[in-house]
Amino acid sequence: MEMTLFDFDFTEEAKTDEELEKSFRELQEWHKERKLPYNLRIKDVPIHLRMDIERFKEKGWIVFNPHYNESTFEIAEEKLLHYTVEELVSEYRKNMESLLQREDVCWYNSILNLRNFHGPIRYKDKETKDEYYRQKNRITKEAALRLGLEHFRNVPSSRGSKMRSLDSKWQREHVIPLIAKHVIPMTDMDEIEEFFRSHEFFCGRWDWNSKGVPPRVDIKGFTPSEFDLACLCQATDEKTVKEIFDYMGCSMGSGVREGKTLLFPEGWSMEKYEESLTDEDRELLKADQERLERLHGRKIECF
Repeated sequence: MEMTLFDFDFTEEAKTDEELEKSFRELQEWHKERKLPYNLRIKDVPIHLRMDIERFKEKGWIVFNPHYNESTFEIAEEKLLHYTVEELVSEYRKNMESLLQREDVCWYNSILNLRNFHGPIRYKDKETKDEYYRQKNRITKEAALRLGLEHFRNVPSSRGSKMRSLDSKWQREHVIPLIAKHVIPMTDMDEIEEFFRSHEFFCGRWDWNSKGVPPRVDIKGFTPSEFDLACLCQATDEKTVKEIFDYMGCSMGSGVREGKTLLFPEGWSMEKYEESLTDEDRELLKADQERLERLHGRKIECF
């Protein structure tokens, strides 16, 4: 066990059981403040608690990891001092409000960092985690709405990196108007989120946007962040929708995922896509289909 004589106070008598429990409670609270990590190194434990480590072990309150020569231990599962949903939500809301009050607040550099990393390493149970995430999501959406389109326009760093998911001339002329037509009338974040969760979009052909690829149908689904949703809530024109989409991530493929509805730009359909294919295009698609089936060793269904 990684301890030295300096970790002991020889002037004190051995602690009573009550005093030992109080000391262990302090260790539990220290562990909780660190977000309930797994392996704890003795050298990181507050000095005044180290002298009780051996007795904690005898009580079965802590368990040593044999792979670390007893220099590392864990608090026994039944002795963990877990966070309640109320504690987690209160702390998250307090931290969020603190960030929103800062003059240099930035969605991408500060709010997103809090959203991604706040919370303990371990939760009491799945129900606690799920409920915390549900309330955390609501608080994050409220914060995004407070920042909104004004923040998007006035703080360029808030947008993150350009994704250019709809960057071809055809997509700008056809897909952006399609999305804007559906989204602009919506003013509720949850409604917009559900719209993108349940729809995918015909975005032309792969070879219209990239060279050296087969002319497969280009189908994309979009994953707007809370900030994207807030900005779309406040968008009133197609130009603004395009600006927001320049920074939005997407999933790409040549098929429609289960449970999704495929939307087409005005005047387009799968039949029109088929009509756009030349004999050479069809040969390229056939060759690529055969390549995929050799690669995967099974029949591949593609548009």
